[in-house]
Parts: sequence; structure tokens; C-alpha cells
Amino acid sequence: MMMRQSRIQQAYKEFEKYTGLTNNPKARGKKGDVEIRQTPVDSTSMAQKFVDATISATGISEILDYNDPKTPMGPFTRWQLYQRPNGERESSSTAYLQGLVDNNGKSYGRRKLTILSKTSALRVLFDKNKKAIGVEYVKEGQFGRVFANKKVILCTGVFSPKLLMLSGVGPKKLLKERGIDVVFPNDNVGKNLVNHPLINAVFTANPNDHGVPENDPNALYVGGAFLPDPTLGSDQTKRGVQLIGMSPGAGTFMVCALLLNPKSRGYVEVQSNDPLKPVLATDELFTNPDDLESFKNIFKVYIANIAAQLAAIDPQYQLVTPSLSIINDDDLLTDFIKENVDIAHHWMGSCSMGKKGHRAVVNKYGHVIGVKDLVIADASISPFPNDGNTSAPAFMIGRVIAEQLIKAEKKK
Repeated sequence: MMMRQSRIQQAYKEFEKYTGLTNNPKARGKKGDVEIRQTPVDSTSMAQKFVDATISATGISEILDYNDPKTPMGPFTRWQLYQRPNGERESSSTAYLQGLVDNNGKSYGRRKLTILSKTSALRVLFDKNKKAIGVEYVKEGQFGRVFANKKVILCTGVFSPKLLMLSGVGPKKLLKERGIDVVFPNDNVGKNLVNHPLINAVFTANPNDHGVPENDPNALYVGGAFLPDPTLGSDQTKRGVQLIGMSPGAGTFMVCALLLNPKSRGYVEVQSNDPLKPVLATDELFTNPDDLESFKNIFKVYIANIAAQLAAIDPQYQLVTPSLSIINDDDLLTDFIKENVDIAHHWMGSCSMGKKGHRAVVNKYGHVIGVKDLVIADASISPFPNDGNTSAPAFMIGRVIAEQLIKAEKKK
């Protein structure tokens, strides 16, 4: 018996216009608004050497479509990029607004949408019944307010907890210390912040090898892989590591390694009741020691073995940073990781979805717990990190929550 696709899977299909190849056409969308292209069939010599080395080092076969649920794991030469045919980066703006909104932010035709440019939202306005009734903003130095007939929806990502706290929804003690009137106390606002940490490994390369095809400079990356966390005891059926091949210049190859399921959690806090003052935020990387252990194993198991296989394929590929002497010394490797770790700007989780009282800020429909008519529709509501880039989940969240709001209105 065939199982129906979940609404989440359907949402991914509906927003995408995928123009690449796949072994599972039923899993990919062809008629959506968001352009997603696959880099050319003919991979560069650098990309092919990296993929061949990864296959030999891991024993995991090459895959064609890493967004096919049937083939989520393995090395590949062909990236899928949010790009329009002309190479322009695709976004929610280019996909849904370009050509539909005039220079004054007014939408054409029957659409009822107004966009305020050069404008920053400051706080959500509530009435005495804790109902969201509007938003206060500043536009080119002038304060203003807009009011809602039905609901206020936040789509501000890592800034969503900031807006909640400035509006009086957040940790009671913190809000009082910052001089903010408490509308609804919730210690979970701003907590559970998670990101994808990353570290680069640098190689020498054959100067005759090109990173991206000469006829496609917008291809950006040089092969890649989704692999399980190599740490003993980790679930080997789930993606835990993303490898991204890059070429900063002739004679250089770089592998960016991302940890996809980190256990460490950070936080976001407002510094004061001044909405124009930046927030205090930290990812708190490696506060859970398991993440450091995972990164050490990424270098010991994946990078070291891929380096050996690359050198066997082409001796001009040699690992430079970190050196094998660093990888083989636990203390030196620990220091290297801590000194070189960076983040992917994939912030999630700071307004997590869940049940009231269970580290939750919003319920399963995105409604902010404890107040009325306030919804969050962005990646901050994800209760856990996704095992890849965050663009697609953000589109999916927006689409599903919009459908739920429309459905609820029709029932009235």
C-alpha cells in the first residue's frame, strides 16, 4: 500500500520550481514560484576528484538528488541552488513580489499588500485583553503605527524573540530588569537558539583543475556530501554532517564541514527597552561536549580519510590546514576546532513550537502562547535544527501557516 505524502512534503513540492534531475519525480515540484536549479551534468575535474575520494573514504555511493527523501545521504557533484536562470539569487522577494509591487510598495491588481521599505518594526501592540492589535515602527527616523483587523504575523527570523520581548512577552525577570511591562511571562522566549557550526579544511590542489564549470560561474560550489555523524553511537541512518567543496583560487581546494544536529543551545536577550539597541545573542557553541566530540571525529574519520584518497587520486591535493599532525593529536585538534569554528547563519529555535509548558513559545499553528492574534511564521519556531540549509524549511513554514490561517478564516 502506498503511503500518502505528509502535508510538509507536499508543501515543499508546491513552492519549488525544480529544473534539475532526480530519480524520484514525485518528490519534487515543477510548478512552484521558487526557482531551484541543479548545476550542470558535466562536473569539473576538481569536483569529481572530491566526490570520488569521498566515496572511497566513506563507502557511501554517489547520489543525484540529495533532496529526494529516498536518497538523502551521499556525495554528489551537482548542487541545487536558489537561483533564477540568469544566476540571480532567488528569495521570497524575487519569487513572490518581483513584478507585483510598485516603487511605493503597493501591490498591483486585486492584491492587498503594502510594503514599507527602509522601515524597522519596533514592537507589537496589545490591548488590555492581550490581543495583538498592531505594530509600532520607525521609517526613516519617523515613528508610526499600523493596526490589524485580524492578526499580526511576525516573519523576522532571529529577530522574532527580540520583538516579543520588547512587546512584553518573554522572561518575566529579564523584562522587568529592562523596564518592559510584562504582557505574558514566558521564560522560553529567546532560549533554545541553535545554529549550524562549521569549520574549513584547506588543501593544495592541481592548478589545472577548475572549481566550477567555466561556462557556469554561478555554480558556486565544488561537489559536496551529506553524511552521518561518524561518532560512535550516532544514528548512521540520519544526516549529521554536510561537506561543501569550494575553490577560493587556483591551486586551492577547501572543504567546509557543517555539524547538522548540534546539541548546544544559545539564547537571545534584549539589552534594554530601547528597540533600536542591538540584542545580546550567543550560539553557546560547544557548551554540550558532544558537539566538540563530533567535530573531532569529522576530522579524524572524514577529512583525514578523504585527504588520503584525494592524494592517491592526484598527489597535488594535499591537506594543509589542519595538518595530519594536528588531527592525530587530540589536544591540538581540540584547540584548532575552538579557534576556527564559525557559524552558517542558520539561526533556528528561539521561539520554539510545542505544547504549553514544554519549552514552547508558539503552538503547532504558530500562534504565540499566552496572547491572542499573534502568529510567528519563520524558522525561529523550529524546535530542532533541520539537516541542511534553512531556506526551504522557512518557505515551508510560511506556506503551511498561511494555509492554516486561511482555513481558520473560512470556518468563521
